[in-house]
Amino acid sequence: MKSSLLLCCLLCAKLIACASIFKVQEDIGRQRRSDDVAPLQLVVNQLVNRMTKVEAEVTGLSSHVSPLQAAVSQLVARVTRVEAENAALQTELNSVKTKRCETGTQQLQPHDKPGRRHTVHINFAHPYNNVPWVAVSLREIDEGNDSNIRVGSGVSGISTTGFDAYVSEWADSHIYAVTLTWIACDM
Repeated sequence: MKSSLLLCCLLCAKLIACASIFKVQEDIGRQRRSDDVAPLQLVVNQLVNRMTKVEAEVTGLSSHVSPLQAAVSQLVARVTRVEAENAALQTELNSVKTKRCETGTQQLQPHDKPGRRHTVHINFAHPYNNVPWVAVSLREIDEGNDSNIRVGSGVSGISTTGFDAYVSEWADSHIYAVTLTWIACDM
């Protein structure tokens, strides 16, 4: 089997060599020398004409390139400016915190002993990211008609989740009920 494979390889090599020799002989036959330069001059003239046309086209295209380069430069400057503005807006957007306010009312019913403070804890609907600013105001006071109105209100213990609201009365005040209005806002 080895010998038949070797024989096959040798036969292929001989065929390839013969085909190559035949091709070279054919090419040599075509390249006979001629003293007539007219065909060569014709080819050279055709090449010169083509080259002249190509140079004219290049010159024509070059006149279009300069305005395009200016437009590209303007677009690059505009894109750079827009990217810088976008980066600044992204930075500003990331730094802006969502501001919100929450309000409500709360009724307190202090007892009728003078010199006391009544406190109630109020939870926010949703926790704040930071401790909010909180203020309270007196909306309604139910006071006995046989005494002076001595009442104070305020807040303490403010956190991100809620605060304590209080009402104080003193001396001869006789308060049955107080309604507070409150507001909490991010600062």
